[in-house]
Amino acid sequence: MTTSPDSPTPATASAAGIESAPAAATHWAGLVADLWGDGDGAAPVLTPLYGEYDLNFRAEDPTGEPSVVKVMRAGCQPEHIRFQTAMIHALQSVEGVPVPEILPTAGGDLIAGGADEHGEERLIWRLALLPGATLDQHRLTEGLIAEIGDMIARMHAALADFSDPALERSFKWDLCAADWISPHLSLFDGEPALKSQLGSLLDWYESAGRAALSALPRQPIHNDLNLHNLLAVSEPGQGPRLSGLLDFGDALLNPRICDLAIAGAYLASGEVRPVEAMAALVEGYTRHSPLSAAEIDCLWPLMLMRLAVSVTNSGLQKQQFPDDPYVVISEALTLALLAQVRDLDPRFTRERLRAAAGLPASLAPLPTRFDGLHPMFDADVGSLPVLDLTPDNVALSADRTQPDAAELDAVVDTITDQGTGCLGRWGEARLIYGGEGFGRTDHAARRRRTVHIGLDVFLPPETEVRAVLPGRVVFAGYRPEHHDYGGTLVLEHQSGDGTTFCALYGHLSKASADRLSAGDSFAAGDVIAWLGDVPENGGWPPHLHLQLGGSDAPDDPGAWPGVVDADDWDLWAQLFPNPATLAGVEPARVDARPPTLTSMRARRAALTTANLKLSYSDPVHMIRGQGCTLIDAEGRRFLDAYNNVPHVGHAHPHVAARVAEQVQRLSTNTRYLSELHLDYAEALLARFPDEFDTCFLVNSGSEANEVAMRLATTFTGRRDMAVSEVGYHGITQKALDISHYKFAGKGGQGQADWVHVLPIPNTFSGPFTGADAPARYTAEAESLIAAIGAQGAEHALAACLLEIYPSVGGQLIPPPGYLQGLQSSVHAAGGLLIADEVQTGMGRLAHHFWAFEQQGLQPDIVVLGKPIGNGQPMGAVLTRKEIGDAFNNGMEFFSTFGGSTVSCAAGRSVLEVIQHEGLEDRAARAGTTMLEGLSALFSRSALPADVRGLGLFLGVEICEADGGPATAIVGQLVNSMRRRRVLMGSDGPHDSVLKIRPPICFDAEDAAFFLEAMEDSLREVGLV
Repeated sequence: MTTSPDSPTPATASAAGIESAPAAATHWAGLVADLWGDGDGAAPVLTPLYGEYDLNFRAEDPTGEPSVVKVMRAGCQPEHIRFQTAMIHALQSVEGVPVPEILPTAGGDLIAGGADEHGEERLIWRLALLPGATLDQHRLTEGLIAEIGDMIARMHAALADFSDPALERSFKWDLCAADWISPHLSLFDGEPALKSQLGSLLDWYESAGRAALSALPRQPIHNDLNLHNLLAVSEPGQGPRLSGLLDFGDALLNPRICDLAIAGAYLASGEVRPVEAMAALVEGYTRHSPLSAAEIDCLWPLMLMRLAVSVTNSGLQKQQFPDDPYVVISEALTLALLAQVRDLDPRFTRERLRAAAGLPASLAPLPTRFDGLHPMFDADVGSLPVLDLTPDNVALSADRTQPDAAELDAVVDTITDQGTGCLGRWGEARLIYGGEGFGRTDHAARRRRTVHIGLDVFLPPETEVRAVLPGRVVFAGYRPEHHDYGGTLVLEHQSGDGTTFCALYGHLSKASADRLSAGDSFAAGDVIAWLGDVPENGGWPPHLHLQLGGSDAPDDPGAWPGVVDADDWDLWAQLFPNPATLAGVEPARVDARPPTLTSMRARRAALTTANLKLSYSDPVHMIRGQGCTLIDAEGRRFLDAYNNVPHVGHAHPHVAARVAEQVQRLSTNTRYLSELHLDYAEALLARFPDEFDTCFLVNSGSEANEVAMRLATTFTGRRDMAVSEVGYHGITQKALDISHYKFAGKGGQGQADWVHVLPIPNTFSGPFTGADAPARYTAEAESLIAAIGAQGAEHALAACLLEIYPSVGGQLIPPPGYLQGLQSSVHAAGGLLIADEVQTGMGRLAHHFWAFEQQGLQPDIVVLGKPIGNGQPMGAVLTRKEIGDAFNNGMEFFSTFGGSTVSCAAGRSVLEVIQHEGLEDRAARAGTTMLEGLSALFSRSALPADVRGLGLFLGVEICEADGGPATAIVGQLVNSMRRRRVLMGSDGPHDSVLKIRPPICFDAEDAAFFLEAMEDSLREVGLV
């Protein structure tokens, strides 16, 4: 096997460990110098590389480019190398098929010979080293997999007329002779599930696979497209791209679909879900060459056969060479992939791959209405009330790690009328599926199955279930595992018009399963089962789970998923349509599908304007939140690392309870005396230095900045304001007038003559970046403040209003001394310092409740906004009495919603949660983990990056190699993280800064999940 410069180096270079790698390398280095040298006698340095049969070395020759030396096993015939060199030559000029150049010896020979250190003759040849690393060292993206598919198609087209007698052979890696593994299934006697799976694959091979393959045309194929025989390079902004195709040593004549099956066996073991990986491979292939239905329909089982051959070979090799790591190099991934897809409905894979190939579906649409049905239950269930188990239903907790049957019981009992029953909907996203059987549980945002694909009929235990049509039993069995189906039947029915279909009946009594056997027949109206009780029904409230499938639906109920991944809904819904008619229920009553994103975007476009922007290239329909998690209409959970408004967490129970209680009690304004108003103002002021003793409550940060400016202009008798470049302070007209981010941007009206802009002190990518940058930024700010006063009395400075740590400006922490110097200049000019703490305050910075504290500043006015109410519209302005009293100039101050009793209840509860839950300490711990983790990740970045922040106010600025903003790459990262169910944003003058500011309940598990997703995303976009 030829490898790349980055392939790992094992202790030995051959599977059998016949030779000492260092000794062999030294010996062959001398021979390479003799055969390929230029006469100076300098021997290359050889480093062993992986290989199953042959010796492979990376050759470092100071007189030329690195190369790969292949020393063939003893007894290898020249024909074995000649056909490889001929295939490589045939592909040398094919665009999109990057094969290595064969390097002839000094005498012009492609193949040479020489004796090994034991005197045995071996064949040797040499190839140029291709750029890149083997695929096991790359993140396998759908784009890369599709590119590999395209390459395979180009290779097949170029080799279609290639012939060589050496290709007429069969050996253990020949998928058309894969049944050699059959006598070795005893290797897996200790793993019954795996043994059964391999047995089923062999059954397919004997019953259908062999004939299907023999009917397909044969041509030369590579036959070993594993991760170590494919190379890729990563380019910033492009992600991994294919750079090399290696090792034609296993090539033979076989149907071309075998190459796709072999490649898929390895590519499907990466981050991309297995079926989607195979679909990407097929989509890439069919860009260049079409595939037939016969080829596609055997692709998935053929891929599994390659896995079966691989795991069997590993088992045999372990017996023969127990100490050789090469023999199990891919065993763990192979076993994991086999287990992952063990219960997957073969119809699902077939139809998904057909769609990827642009072929029509093989399944005719299954009818959902049937005539002449006998009632399934003696009672009429068609008019039973319908449950709402969606995330919208706040009676069901969003904070769960395990399904809670008791909680579900409570919901059922609430809706039913004296135990008469109720219905659970098809296509409904549910949060109750929290156990490990539905997905990984180490973090709430992990991908899991959430959408129910059957009909639930909740009735008392022992309720009789009758056959709606005549038919036969396909499966009858008891599945006792917790949250499985309990007593289960799969029945085949035939309707009056001759349509044959299957239906699954789950959560039955054990007796229901015990009394029937596969093959039994029944008549319409026969009692076929009884509803099971807890625990024999799988541990659920008593009900029937009814699912409708086609005549070719799997016999095994394990392949009938009652709950599916929302990402795959469209295909699953074709396989298991709404079964309501079978139970005598109108389908529309129990169809819970949410509106499509396309329809919602169309409605939104009709109702508003395009400048009301959506986040992400693939927007999200959110309906629920809990802590640092957001939940969409399909039950998908997302880690929220962006929204700072729910400061102590989405839907915090204490805040929600206090607000709900106050809404029920009284919602009024500050024209009336209220202890809530006074208590909250005192609690808020207690978090400030003693000189702050006056508090104005308003309904937003925009309004708070308006009030702050009025305070400043009234107190000083001046009007001019100094603000920061790329600052943002609200949506009111005057707030926009001081927001450089808005007035200097698209649609802005330009800078007013009373507004003065201070350059943002970015020491990473700004105009000043060296060791003297802090002093230069400080001097520039001081000079600009001084220049304002020089314009005359009409431009005297009233205040400098700025975010202490610019957020929209790029999550910046100003350099040491900058803010202190600016404050001194402002005060010397007679102006006030207004600190906008909307983004940074309330404990976000961990050990400093406010950013101005961390900087040692003494602002005159502080502005607060959205986070103080955890979603309740709120703002606040804090100042000294003398400034507040000057505002009392005869004009009444009143804000209708500012300081309302409901807002004060929200604000006070937020302060209580921060204190009682120790959220400042949590922000410190999680922030340190994030800062250290991000610094470690971006230290490997292919582009310059600056990781910065404090606590949970974090940013990462990325520049292109030429120093310009990496806006496009930052956008790719934000969307890549969203695909991994982590929400973050971008900001800065050029949108080249990753913006990370989660709710401050963000914890260690959240940080670990975030950093894992970030590393994957960095690999995807080619930064690491």
